[in-house]
Amino acid sequence: MRTVYLAWFLQQDSYGNEPVGRFKVSEYATEAALERAHAANGWVLAADAVPVFESLLTLHEAQPATVPRHKIVSANDPDEMS
Repeated sequence: MRTVYLAWFLQQDSYGNEPVGRFKVSEYATEAALERAHAANGWVLAADAVPVFESLLTLHEAQPATVPRHKIVSANDPDEMS
């Protein structure tokens, strides 16, 4: 999820154009997987969430090519996010 959040914060700074709904779906899917992990003692990501994560990871992989380093460092700093 940290990678998804980093992609979100960088997108909020105009480095990406993924639909907001994809970020929400990834968060809900992660929460659901966590609940299932506690109940069934195993991690499973819903199949319909996989393409959403793929698109967000693709965004994250592309961002360093256009985002200045200081923006990435700032987005990674928890004190900067509050």
